Amino acid sequence: MTIWEWLDRVGERRARVMIDRPANVRLLANVIGCSLVFGFLGAIMVLVWLPVPEANKDLLTYMLGQLSGFAGGVVAYHYTMTAGARELDAKRAETNGKAIDGLKSAIEGITAATGNHTPDVTLQPGETAQADPAAGGGADRQTKG
Repeated sequence: MTIWEWLDRVGERRARVMIDRPANVRLLANVIGCSLVFGFLGAIMVLVWLPVPEANKDLLTYMLGQLSGFAGGVVAYHYTMTAGARELDAKRAETNGKAIDGLKSAIEGITAATGNHTPDVTLQPGETAQADPAAGGGADRQTKG
């Protein structure tokens, strides 16, 4: 067995393991979100116990404001994403149901108006269909020349 065959077998085994195991595609977003929230909470705790030097007070206030905005965005995203997704899914299901009902009505109306006609001519390969001017088919499209 060559090294390439061995690597191929290892890759196939890893692929089978990954298929059998459910993947968490949001793992990186969750890790970043948790680190922002806990970083904000940690900064607040540190500021409660440690005095802030007067020279760094403005810089620290600015950085804490940015961190609080990031943490608030993470919390808002996670809470509104689930609630909004449920409402949006319900609205989509209702709209799709209405669209399907409308399409059914349109198909039934077309079928009722035209009837279930079968063609009176069957074309063979290489033949071309032409309208009969005497029957009124295509008479207005003829050109004189």
